[in-house]
Formats: sequence, C-alpha cells, structure tokens
Amino acid sequence: MTDYKSNAKKIEYTESGKERLAELNDLIQRQIEDEIRERKFLPGDDVIEVTASDIEEVKRSMRLRFHNERAPRLQMTELVTRLYLVIGILLTLAGIMYPLLDTIRQNPIQYSMIGMGVVMSLMSMFMTYYVKMRRETYLERDRIEIEREMRREKLLDMERDNTT
Repeated sequence: MTDYKSNAKKIEYTESGKERLAELNDLIQRQIEDEIRERKFLPGDDVIEVTASDIEEVKRSMRLRFHNERAPRLQMTELVTRLYLVIGILLTLAGIMYPLLDTIRQNPIQYSMIGMGVVMSLMSMFMTYYVKMRRETYLERDRIEIEREMRREKLLDMERDNTT
C-alpha cells in the first residue's frame, strides 16, 4: 500500500463526508465487480473469484478511460496551439515583407488574388486537420465496437461448447 504524506496535517471527516466517501467506495466497488464479471464470465459458474491481478487490471483500464475522457480537451488545445502557430508565422512574414505588401496593396487586383489564395490555403489546412481528427475518432469507435463484438462471439461460442 502506498503511503501518501504530503504534509503532517491530520484529516478528519464529518459525518456527511464519511457517508459520501462510503457511497463513492461502494460505487467504485460495483464498477470493479461489473468489469470483472464481464471479463471473467463463464456460463455455468455461480462464483467469480477476484484476485489482486484482476483488481490491478481493472485499475489500469479505469485509468485509461479517465485519460481518454480528457482527450477532447487536449485535441482542442492542440488545435488552438496550431492556430496560434500559423498566425504567428503569418505575422512574422508580414513584418518581414511589409514593403512588398505595401506595394501590392496599391494594386487592388493583385491584393485580392493574394488574399483569396491565403484564405483558401488556411481553410484547406484547417479542414484537412478536422477531417483527420474525425477519421481517427471513427476508427477508434470502430475498433472498440469490433472488440465488443468479438468478445460477444467468444462468449456465445463458449456457451455453445458447454451446452453440447
């Protein structure tokens, strides 16, 4: 058991705090039991024995799920940082090329063509990134669904073997 000692202060729980902690422990225990039932299901068995390695395996999977729930927030952060990168590069280039830009600005046709080209390029980059993110999300969902289906088929095969 890990000993967490961040400081020497004693912690005391109120009655309502103890009740909430007990509820949380019960909820976690039910989630662990449900996941172990799903993993160790054997038709005909009335009792499932839970070992320390089972608990560790569930703990790892719960940690992975917790991190996956944070993934959308990280994706948005990544998108914003890339946007800042593009804007920063464009501002730097504009500063370096300002005399040329000033000359171009005096020619409206050339100015509008360059503006449209920049806008189209940026939109294309953002849409490419968006499509890539969506594709990865769909592939992950498909992978999970295939794993579930394979698990169901395996259980059905085991049930058929036990009935024959």
